[in-house]
Amino acid sequence: MIGGESPEEFQSLPGGGYIPPTGDRGSKILAPLKAEGARGVAIAVVSTVLVFGLIAFAVVNSSGWPAIKEAFFDPQVFGDSSS
Repeated sequence: MIGGESPEEFQSLPGGGYIPPTGDRGSKILAPLKAEGARGVAIAVVSTVLVFGLIAFAVVNSSGWPAIKEAFFDPQVFGDSSS
């Protein structure tokens, strides 16, 4: 069974109910972030902002940016389409 215990390990109750298994129900994916605490989250946030900032810097300073800006980010067209 994906993501849990096998059904035969559940304890049956009178009347057909069951007691769910005990144990760690926390996220297996986010557990490393929780273990690292605030330091790990801060590193992840800073690195993400840095990568997106570098990508934006590269795009805005590329040789074809003025043509892309004019074609896709025209303020007049944006104003006309939003009203």
